[in-house]
Amino acid sequence: MSAKVYKRKDGSWWVRTHHSGNKSEKRFGPAKKDKAQADKVAEKINAMIALGTFDPSNARRKQPIPCDAALDRWLAIHKSGLKRTTALLYQGITTNHLTPHFGSTDMRTIGNEAVISFVDSMTKKGRAPGTIKNALAFLRQVFNALIEDEKLKRNPLSNMGPLMRRVRSASDTEVKIRDAWTQAEATTLLEMAWDHEPRFAPLLEVLFATGMRRGEALGLKWEDVDFDNRKILIRRSISTQGQSTPKSGKAR
Repeated sequence: MSAKVYKRKDGSWWVRTHHSGNKSEKRFGPAKKDKAQADKVAEKINAMIALGTFDPSNARRKQPIPCDAALDRWLAIHKSGLKRTTALLYQGITTNHLTPHFGSTDMRTIGNEAVISFVDSMTKKGRAPGTIKNALAFLRQVFNALIEDEKLKRNPLSNMGPLMRRVRSASDTEVKIRDAWTQAEATTLLEMAWDHEPRFAPLLEVLFATGMRRGEALGLKWEDVDFDNRKILIRRSISTQGQSTPKSGKAR
């Protein structure tokens, strides 16, 4: 019967305790300070086991999980693995939307009603459906991480479809239809571009001919263009946040 510290493949440190035929685990982060904290917890548990004062039921008692702290912790752990634009997006969502609404609310108490309340609040403030979707998607990732750490059992955002339909129905004033350029419209636009904005016309030609995203076209370099084989390699994208990889994270 003892408590031991070990490291998982994701880099996080854990304390595993065996006592009276039962096993329990507690997760700590991947940093050196987390390893030191895990060592202290294991040392304390082993001392209590030796003295016969260790209470497994007390050790398993759940502590509050403040939402604002959980959001900040997720960002601190995963930021290095995110694209710069995504990291900035999540930080903005945390600062401007999630933390002001949920504050230090215990994550264990955030259920369907609390999430719907957040959606309704964002809708009343006139936030775009895309902004709300990004906020919910980020919050869902934080919930998933807590479930993986065995701190939560259920993710209220496991199915975002109904929520997003609620958002769209509240913000739409008419039924949207998919709009696309007709061949005649594209031809007219290109003719006008060549006549009045000849420096801009080649970019429009590339966009219409390939269907690539604007940021991907802006990120092209001469080395990406294979004139002999009539191919263009997309390896980067340019946005207001700077240069990053294409949205898929892969070249094509």
